[in-house]
Amino acid sequence: MSDARFVHEVPLADPSATVERALLARLETARLVYNRCITELLRRDALMRESVVYRRLRGERAAARRASSANPKMLVFKDAQERAKAWRELRAGYDLAGKYCLAEFVADLARELKPRMGARNELQVTLLHELARRAWEAYEPYLLGKRSGSGRRGRPRRRRYDEPFTSLSTRSSEKNAGQLRFLSVAVREAGVVDVRHVLVFRGARKALNGDVTLRALVEPGDVVAQHALALAAAPTFGDADDASEPQVVPVELAHDVCQVRIGYRVMRGRRRWFAQLVLAGEAFRKPRPAQAPGSVGIDVGARHIAVVAPAVEYAALEQLNPRVAQSLRLQAAIERQRARAQDRSRRATNPEAFDKRGRYVRGKKIRVRSKRYRELGVERREAQRVANETKRQQTNALANRLVALGTTFHLENLAYRAWQAAGIGKSMLASTPGAFERALRIGAAKYGREFVSIDARVAKLSQRCPSCAALTKHAIRGPIGQRMSTCACGRVPVQRDILAAFLAAHCGASGTLDAAALETAWPRLSSVLAAAASSEHQPTSPALAPARSRQRARASETVAAVRRPTAGAGACEVRSSDVSEAVRDHRHHRIEQSGDDDVTLSRSQAQKRHGSPTSGASTGSAA
Repeated sequence: MSDARFVHEVPLADPSATVERALLARLETARLVYNRCITELLRRDALMRESVVYRRLRGERAAARRASSANPKMLVFKDAQERAKAWRELRAGYDLAGKYCLAEFVADLARELKPRMGARNELQVTLLHELARRAWEAYEPYLLGKRSGSGRRGRPRRRRYDEPFTSLSTRSSEKNAGQLRFLSVAVREAGVVDVRHVLVFRGARKALNGDVTLRALVEPGDVVAQHALALAAAPTFGDADDASEPQVVPVELAHDVCQVRIGYRVMRGRRRWFAQLVLAGEAFRKPRPAQAPGSVGIDVGARHIAVVAPAVEYAALEQLNPRVAQSLRLQAAIERQRARAQDRSRRATNPEAFDKRGRYVRGKKIRVRSKRYRELGVERREAQRVANETKRQQTNALANRLVALGTTFHLENLAYRAWQAAGIGKSMLASTPGAFERALRIGAAKYGREFVSIDARVAKLSQRCPSCAALTKHAIRGPIGQRMSTCACGRVPVQRDILAAFLAAHCGASGTLDAAALETAWPRLSSVLAAAASSEHQPTSPALAPARSRQRARASETVAAVRRPTAGAGACEVRSSDVSEAVRDHRHHRIEQSGDDDVTLSRSQAQKRHGSPTSGASTGSAA
């Protein structure tokens, strides 16, 4: 039996005001429980750090780094296993042994909340245990002292009232039998069978009748939803005495529901609710045409990526998130205008928090926020949400297109955080090269492609010449502003990023080049690589931004590339239909609505919609 699982998101119908208040009240209760769990973990942590054993273990660790200490007060261990055992025993002594350490605390908390909160506490104990697990995940990096890596976090903090919980999920062990349930029924009325899906959020006590039911919205032509919500068997209806009344029978899904989550997103000032289902089985995959076995080299930059597929004689420069980069430049003046308007409103409504020179008085709190201040905050958050959603969609669409070019993808192992420290953080904010690599990894794993990470320090792809195999930094790479790479051997000039991608396609994970394959491919592809540099400033896909609801990429949107005509009937080439199929493999957000036209507005149109910028907002800052 396969353990594969996938996540499917289903939009929910807009609840009534009464139902929405009930849902928000339960999320507020979840926030309070989460804060209590964080407080308890930090209390135990403080006691542990004040203990003598903790200080001796810390002293032993510091002494072991320098040299062996002869101080008898310091603990000495034979090996790392004995030291780790001592740390585990110390944490277990203060009930910090794992994610289940708050089990007894949650049970006491559930009994405490009943008399205090009464009918408002509609969360069962199982949901409280899930909140305790989330609190442990926020605290664990701080316990282990992680200062680098993906799990780097500081001291966990409690959520304030203006930082509410936006989602709530059941435990994975509950399957579909917990307080949150996703149910499906078949309704036959007048000879027509309709399958309906609902999300049921049961109350903690049945006597209060606190069950909340939200209907799931499933489009008839959505093949992804049809695969995820397929029925295990056709519904069976009995013989009814009165055929005029509708018949309702429960049905089971083909994919077992392992976990259910409910949450909302704020879109254009409205809460849009959705349900996320963790289903057992394989995710939907669109049929792909047969691909010729070949490697694809990709060189990732701060704004562009270079793609070379030698097997199909394909070379191109692709811009990362072209519409977002243009939109951020156009919206810079408008964003600055909104920020300054918020600052003026904050100063006018809270004069006691600022001195005569306009400086913030330390210790004062911003207590009054006007209606205009809140409206500007909604506009700023909405603009940021649209930009983030557009970046996600463009990144996934580009990764899906590249998946159709080969079977093995070669990329350098790069540190994108180091790029931010180097001073190109704004470029990375719009282009998101790290998100592109993650999307490409997911797409490669989804369709059975291989992914090879190249050691960049050993390979030195930007310094090698494919013609004479020379390794001279100044002769090959040149200054950073020189985009064309040349060599003393007299080879044809090639754009440096495309050359690095070509070498990456013939490079292994250890950084060693396949000299035989490189010697054969370079004479055949040198003219293609040289001509591909002209596509650097061409937008790869001009209509990828979701300007309208449920808009999909058209079949005519193909990759801007330079391909060399192949000779012979048996030659392998990339057909436009193959690449267009990859373009259409991006599924836009289902609860997205029309009205996201600000992403594509020109500067004059955007200023007319949001008002002309004030004299203090310099238009030059948008460049």
